[in-house]
Amino acid sequence: MRKKLTEINKSLPVKKRKIDDINLDEMETPTKKTKTLSDLPWIGYCSQQHKQNILNNQYLCSDIIISTQNLLKFEFPEINGFQETTLAPVKVNGKWVSETGFQSQESPSVQLHHNGNAHWVLSLQTRDGNIYLLDSLSLNLTTSLEYQLTQIYGKDKKKLIIRIPDVQKQQNSIDCGLFAIANALEFVNLGLKEVLISHTNKNI
Repeated sequence: MRKKLTEINKSLPVKKRKIDDINLDEMETPTKKTKTLSDLPWIGYCSQQHKQNILNNQYLCSDIIISTQNLLKFEFPEINGFQETTLAPVKVNGKWVSETGFQSQESPSVQLHHNGNAHWVLSLQTRDGNIYLLDSLSLNLTTSLEYQLTQIYGKDKKKLIIRIPDVQKQQNSIDCGLFAIANALEFVNLGLKEVLISHTNKNI
């Protein structure tokens, strides 16, 4: 029997969230290391090293997440979103900066997010316009994640109502990317009811 749904609200002013523009090409980047056999192409943005990391049950990096989203976008063209996770703002010299940022999306849509603190989560927008955040660790919202959510879902809104479901929890510190992908796949294939256990709401 499903648990009764309850709601908790949190307020986040959308219009006051300004992010400085920055040209990331002008920033210093580390010198590229010599390629090895493990850097040979595999699929999408991924190399053979990424494949080995997956087989070794290691933390999923943005290249793997973006490549997975691209596959889902191809298989489910009727679902919006799936933007590159590297569009998230970064903190430089105490300021949040972004080269382009996320684009506003119409429902239904799906987006995997890096919360800026070594953790992957999933947001989705159902056809009725409700917005959900699925987190396999149930962590508090980070500033980076709040920026991302307002960029994608905050157009023409003074505040967002984010529903935070009780979803299956990871049992270690590295499987967040895997759980976020699994939740996205479950949603696009079977719908929201198959993903949720119960949920609470936050107003941001």
